[in-house]
Amino acid sequence: MRVIFFLACIALLNGEALSGVGPILCGGPDDLGEVIGCLAPRSFAPALVIGPLNTYQGRPVRGAITATYIPPYIRTIYGAPTGQASLSEAAALLGFDHFNWLQLVNTPHPPTDIHGVQLSNVFYDPPPGGYPTPPIWADNFVYYWNEAIPSPVPANYRSGTYVGDNSTIDTLSFEDLPSLQYRPGEYTQFTTHLVGVKSGNKYSVLSTFSWKSNYYKGDGSGAVFSALVDSMIDYPDSSGGVFDVQENIPLESLPETYREFLVGLGADNIRLSESVPEPAVASLFLVGGFSLVYFRRRTMVRRHALAAKITPETDCLT
Repeated sequence: MRVIFFLACIALLNGEALSGVGPILCGGPDDLGEVIGCLAPRSFAPALVIGPLNTYQGRPVRGAITATYIPPYIRTIYGAPTGQASLSEAAALLGFDHFNWLQLVNTPHPPTDIHGVQLSNVFYDPPPGGYPTPPIWADNFVYYWNEAIPSPVPANYRSGTYVGDNSTIDTLSFEDLPSLQYRPGEYTQFTTHLVGVKSGNKYSVLSTFSWKSNYYKGDGSGAVFSALVDSMIDYPDSSGGVFDVQENIPLESLPETYREFLVGLGADNIRLSESVPEPAVASLFLVGGFSLVYFRRRTMVRRHALAAKITPETDCLT
């Protein structure tokens, strides 16, 4: 008789192991005691791939960044690989409902929220309700992509901002085209997390990367709209772009105040140490002065790694 049983046969290599990994979606032993099927970690190919910087849809576009998360698991039957695991299978494997992104922005001159209230120096993108300029609707969750399509659909809702719009059967995408106005030497820093969503704003941080942008659209208007991408390619007065991408940042290397901020937003897999003086939230990224006029939140980042490995004690193929 076949049953579903639980194995903990993976270890996450992103600096913080998850507690209570959850079902590995293996078929149980049949009457002959053989393992019928399993989701096994792959030992090759990065799970999160950052796309070419300052490139959008295969064309040079200043300020564009993309990334794609591909679950690092394969299906096996009797130990033989049968194909790439799906996004939903990988989420269930780790005890999540689904995956999303969470992005924090650091700037000394933050924009306003949808109600015209100035945001703090470090804020999550997009803020509850979205942005007034350009008008972009967002739900009240902390994640980058909206968790659902609103009904009725408001006038400022942008298609393509729902997490499902940025998912295929086995990939999750991220994309950002921030538009900045800056003086020489100024920039904005972004820290982007792949997260496993459990329910509401309860999530686990799975992988982290950071990047900076000093993109400036010469006329000072700032906003980048997909309809203007073609004209941006050779925009005569634009300058700068995305630079200094740091991949696979361990959670424990982030400042304590930053980790506290993530915990306050709902992260459940971050260890906090005893109370120790830490840098102020506004200086978490150790950057100089920079100016953010406003930026466009679109979508399609390629993923940061959910790296995994089989351990001898929990190898689900044995």
